[in-house]
Amino acid sequence: VAFLFILGGLLVTLDPLAIKLFSFTEYGESLSEILVGAIVFPLAFFLVIKFIEKEQLSNYYFPVIQKSLRGFILGNFIGAIGVLAIFVTLLVFSYIDISSTNNISIPLLLVYGSNLITAISEEIIFRSFIYKKLESIFAKWNSMNKYKSALTILSTSILFIFIHVANPSFTHMSAIGLFLLGVTLAVSLHVSKNIYIPIGLHVAWNFFQEGIFGFNMSGWEALPQSIFKLTVQGPAWVTGGNFGPEASVVGFMVLIIIPIILLKRPLKETQI
Repeated sequence: VAFLFILGGLLVTLDPLAIKLFSFTEYGESLSEILVGAIVFPLAFFLVIKFIEKEQLSNYYFPVIQKSLRGFILGNFIGAIGVLAIFVTLLVFSYIDISSTNNISIPLLLVYGSNLITAISEEIIFRSFIYKKLESIFAKWNSMNKYKSALTILSTSILFIFIHVANPSFTHMSAIGLFLLGVTLAVSLHVSKNIYIPIGLHVAWNFFQEGIFGFNMSGWEALPQSIFKLTVQGPAWVTGGNFGPEASVVGFMVLIIIPIILLKRPLKETQI
């Protein structure tokens, strides 16, 4: 409740200022939304943790600045490679055709910014705050302490499904894909203790689907400004159908392989 109250107050205060700041450009509305989102969510979270919860941000997996950038870049790399693997697999087996291509444009860069805000907000809520609180709860139960990490990963991943159930073309396959995405994001946090890795992974996962390769993304239609224009053909269980490749067996395989690799080769805090 406190977080929502502070968030609302910051939005009301900063949104008009940002709109005025970018009034000189046709992209002013998008730029103002990105700027405000990038400031408001982290700031509101910081105020709640610092002055209401009275804890350190480091307790919620926020590392020092130099590790923040490295973690964010690494997360972007993991997410991009994951979507590239899906794209190449579907292309090789002729489930997609490239019908046309576009050049990189300012609107496309704004899509990355928009996805960044989504990633920041969802990761702060799920993989920082809720993750930490659930892990603490499970740790207090002697019978569950041994399994606290696994239970926290599974719990946050199930909750992650529910914020997407209203998305267009949501099916049981979508639920499985979103659960596996939630597991992948949570495992990346578990092995690194660096929230910027799941943030980077999340933004790249979304952006490379809709902004680069031209897939539908979590039920939303492919963007006209994406680099590739695709013709998708074949059964929905292979391609993901209208929901996008998250809801496909190809997407499932990628989202199973990534956390397995991360668990086999943990991202130690000293390496990030």
